[in-house]
Amino acid sequence: MPWRRQGRQSSGTTGRSSASTAWPSRASLFRSGPLIDLPAALQPAASSLVDLALLAAAHAALAQGMKVVGAEAPNQVSDADRIRVLELRAWIQSIGARDELAPLDAVLTTDALTRLNTLDQSLAEAQLYVARDADFDHWSGQAGPLLDAFGGGDGVGVLAYVEQQKEFIDAITRQSEGVVKFLTGIGAGGATPLVSRWRRQAADLQLYNRKSPLSSRLALETFILEDSAAIDGANCADKLSARKALSGTDVYAVRLQVLKTALLARCRTLAGGAKERRWQGFALAYNNDLGKRPPFVDVASGVAPDAMPAERDAVGAALRNYDLARAASVQAARDRGQSGARAEVKAAEQVFGRVRDLLAPLFPPDDSQPAALDLSIDFRVNKAAEQRANTINEWWLAVGPATLRQGEPARTLRWESGMPVVLNLRLAGDGPVAPDPAPAPGDRTWPWSGAR
Repeated sequence: MPWRRQGRQSSGTTGRSSASTAWPSRASLFRSGPLIDLPAALQPAASSLVDLALLAAAHAALAQGMKVVGAEAPNQVSDADRIRVLELRAWIQSIGARDELAPLDAVLTTDALTRLNTLDQSLAEAQLYVARDADFDHWSGQAGPLLDAFGGGDGVGVLAYVEQQKEFIDAITRQSEGVVKFLTGIGAGGATPLVSRWRRQAADLQLYNRKSPLSSRLALETFILEDSAAIDGANCADKLSARKALSGTDVYAVRLQVLKTALLARCRTLAGGAKERRWQGFALAYNNDLGKRPPFVDVASGVAPDAMPAERDAVGAALRNYDLARAASVQAARDRGQSGARAEVKAAEQVFGRVRDLLAPLFPPDDSQPAALDLSIDFRVNKAAEQRANTINEWWLAVGPATLRQGEPARTLRWESGMPVVLNLRLAGDGPVAPDPAPAPGDRTWPWSGAR
């Protein structure tokens, strides 16, 4: 019979069970021989008496042959022992002695549950699909974050690892199927979480073998072997955040959720760090160079009129740093789990964003494209601030070889880096204002030019 000692579950099984399980064959011999020689009217009563006698003898022999085996050593009981006891149970059930089944069923149920518990411990100790680095601290954003977690950085290694897990899972699930089937047959243990887990395990194995998308194990393997290969630091937030929440509670669904959650947390760490580094890089480049030179320096700061303007290469480098920082912010903003940008970062992004839009044509992404601006010219006078503008008879703007005069139909003039830009004003010949110095004796044209 089952027993407990020092908190450890033990199971009752049969040792010298061959004697007790021989009683069903003896009953068959009696019915095929001596019973036939009795008068027909006595045969039912005689059969019942023999069954009762054999049942009592079998019960006594079974009790004598029963031995207790600790749960830590279930292999001391052979499958042949279990089969003989099951045959005896079937015979007891066939003669209608259901009351005699209860003690035997208790022993068999305990034995079956002990075997399932042993399998459960083996499954837990196997650490199926547990990543080498559970937090993925080793991952710096390169494609395929699970290569190191399961394959030592090699795709072939990941495939070999998955194949090893397959063999173990298939073997342990097959061992559990017979035990679960027996418990179901005698109506025992069906409501326990242990039996329910192994029923789900067997059901998922069938789904897996049919390549059903409902298989949690198939979803886990697909993620490890295929989906994770396309994940990198640039897209991890989108790919992992967009995944549908898993509803499964089996070991494979839980393991998949653990992997995705850990990867997403690492992804957010990488994205937050990248965003901070990008904005720090932009701020350093701007403050150390552009912020001290025209046209970026604040006029009110008292900059010298002859201060050297910002070099074109320095402006281009600052714009590239801004683009990288802006892209990092956009990527982080797509992930709801990321904290928002600081107020000073938002302010810099808005202000320099307008500068970036203005200067974008001068710094095309393709070096084969010309750095140029298309200028729309509008000749007008600030009447509130003008002085003697009525002395100007004519004005025109020359951009490189192109010229647009006041009064001509509006058109754009293309300016490329290095082209001179000259605004020409022709003053009235008899007016009180004259250019100083005059371009030539008697010439009333005053040119204002600049090239940047």
